[in-house]
Order: sequence, then structure tokens, then C-alpha cells
Amino acid sequence: MTVAFRHVSLIAKLNCRVCRALHNFKAWYAFLTNTHPKELFCVKSFNKTICFFENIAGNPVFGGITAIISVVAGGLASFFTDEIKSAIYPFFWLKDGVFSWTATSFWASVIAAGMCLAAGQWSQSRKADRSSKRLEAMVAKLETLPTARFLPDWRSLCRLTLECLFVATREQSDRETLEQLIRNVLGAIALVAKGFDEVLDGEYTANVMLWHKCDLVNQVKLEGTNHQNPMKWNNGDSGTQGILELVPMLSATCEPDENGKFSPDPNAKWFILPVADNTLPVFDGNNNERNQVLPGATSSFVAEEFILFINVNEFARAIDDKTSINAHEAKALKDYFKEGEGRHIKSFGSIPIIPIVSILGNDPQGISHSQAIGILNIHSTRPNMLANNASELFLPLLEPFLVTLFALLNQRQVLLSK
Repeated sequence: MTVAFRHVSLIAKLNCRVCRALHNFKAWYAFLTNTHPKELFCVKSFNKTICFFENIAGNPVFGGITAIISVVAGGLASFFTDEIKSAIYPFFWLKDGVFSWTATSFWASVIAAGMCLAAGQWSQSRKADRSSKRLEAMVAKLETLPTARFLPDWRSLCRLTLECLFVATREQSDRETLEQLIRNVLGAIALVAKGFDEVLDGEYTANVMLWHKCDLVNQVKLEGTNHQNPMKWNNGDSGTQGILELVPMLSATCEPDENGKFSPDPNAKWFILPVADNTLPVFDGNNNERNQVLPGATSSFVAEEFILFINVNEFARAIDDKTSINAHEAKALKDYFKEGEGRHIKSFGSIPIIPIVSILGNDPQGISHSQAIGILNIHSTRPNMLANNASELFLPLLEPFLVTLFALLNQRQVLLSK
């Protein structure tokens, strides 16, 4: 019984050693052949092994050992030149058929010195690569930071928007005054976007698309006097839960007049965008997922998130690859930016205007506190608008402007409902 137990124990130990040897072999095989590590071994243990050898090869003591080995090889070559030459190549350990310690020691020193030099270069290369990546990451972060002039300008524009809110709440403003105050805020937003991109050329504009919910008989009351929709589509077979309406008077350029007031964007034309009642994705004949919501302002409204297209080609690809609208409707949308009234727009972003409960209170209009009241659109005549970390840096800077814009729009809506 004892003998059998010992045999089993020896077999178990042997199996463990064989498994460990196979594990190490797979690890080094993957490292040398550049095979994906997850397919062969535990990544964590292998990375620890690599870091261990890297630290050894990068240690100054290792460099000293490399130098000593090189000196030994040079000394052997100087003192035992004839014996080394007379060794049988490639069997350098033999001299006249007899083992040669001198020749073997020399060639072993040469090989060891070469391996040590290669290991040192490998360690330095890995450390230099990590340092380069850290430096590139730091430079990328520095490039996303605003210029020294941006923050003072942003503070001045914040003061402007707060003054607009103060004027609107201090006295009973009429519709014309409120719309001028809204344009001032929109103009300030366009200036913030332009300053964030640090561009001197190109025109930045901003506008608001108001949300109108369909009633029980699927009708919507719009503000525009021209109720003919310049872009006709019904978003497939899906019903419509409401309309996003662009009102030209609620738009602004980034250039104020001599009185500091912002004028409406002359390129902003009245149009509407339907919001599908069913916002769930559908699948086409190839089993690819397609959205029933139009990209841009509509998808920003439904998802309540910032949507950015750094060029109009990206918008066109989103229509072709990700939406379920038919070819005729897709062409109408793409032609609007290619050869229609939006051909001057090269990049744009859409931001939902979320209600502020503390401002809205018990709203008599019955607006849901969780639903956006409209969309803020920012356009540029240059591509790559807000391309540098807009979500992380630009949106937080825009928050005070969005709060002021909501308060003014809500006051305007209350005035129009009377």
C-alpha cells in the first residue's frame, strides 16, 4: 500500500512538472511567434515574467556584467589566438579531435556578451516605448486644453448670458425681447464653440429646434407661417410622436452688431423633423440592426445625449448604414447638406435642452420633466468642429448656457400660451 502510494505521488509530481514545463514552453512560444497570449497561457503570469527579465536586463549591474563578459572574450582572443583558430569549425569545442576549454570559453563568452547586449537593448526599447506613449498621451491632453485667452472670453460670455436671464426676469418682456435675448445666448454659444476650436476663419452658428408633441388625433401645432415641409418623408411605416421645428428667429451667428446684439442666422430656414413613435431598432433583410430614428437632432432628442458629426460625409454614412428610411428619403436628407439649403454646413452637433425642475416647477403646459423641450444645434462651415474631446471638455463648459437657454425658452413658451 505504501509502495503504491509512493508511485502515485511520484507520478503526480511528474505530471505537475510536465504541465509546468508545457506552460512555460507555450508562454515563450507565444512570445517568440507573436501569438495571441490568451490562446496559450495566463497573460498575467507571463507579463510578470517579462517584467522580471526586463528589470534585470535594465539594471546597471547587468550592464557591468555584460562589460566583464566582453572583456573576458577579448582577453581570451588576445592570449589564445592560435588555439581558438585551430579549433574545428563549427565544433569550436574540439581541437584536433580533443575538447578545447580555451576555444569553448571564448565562443561562449562571445555568445553570452551578444545575448546580454541584446537583452539590454530590448529592455531599453520597452522602457523607451512606454515613455513615448506616456509623452504622447500627455501631449494629446495638452492639445485638448483651451488657450490662455479662452477662459477669460468664456467668463465674459457667461456674464452676457446671465445678464440676459436677469433682464428677462426683472421685467415683463414681450416676445420680440425674449427672442433677442435667446439669440444673444445662442450667439454666445457659437462663440464658445469657435473659441474652443481655436479657429479664426470659418463661421459658427447656433439654433434651437422646438419640440411639439402630437395630440390625440395626431396633429401638431407649429409656429412657422409656412407649413409646407421642404423635406418630405414619413420615416417609413412608423408613426410620429412629435415634431422638431426650427424657427429662424431662434438662431444666431457668432458675430454681434455694434450694439452687442446677435442677429438671426440668414441661412437658417424653417423646417421640421419628425420623431418616430417607435424608437426601437429594426432588422433589415441581411439581419443588420437599423434605427428608425433619424441621425442628428432627432437621435439626440430621443437618446438625450450629445450627437456630433465632424463632417457631412459621416452623417451620410450614418443614414446609409444605420437607419431604416428608404432610398428616396435618405437622398432628401443627404441632398440638404450636399446641394440644398444646408450646403454651407460642413460639421454640426446637436445637444438636448433638458428641463430644469427647479425652474419649471409645476408647469401648466404639462411638459414632462424628463423630456427635452428642444434641441440646440451648433453648425460650422469648417469640418472637424469640436473634434477634440467635446464630450469631456466642451459640454461641461456649456452647462450654464444651457440652463439660461432653457429658462428663456420656457418663459417664451409661457408667454405664447397666454
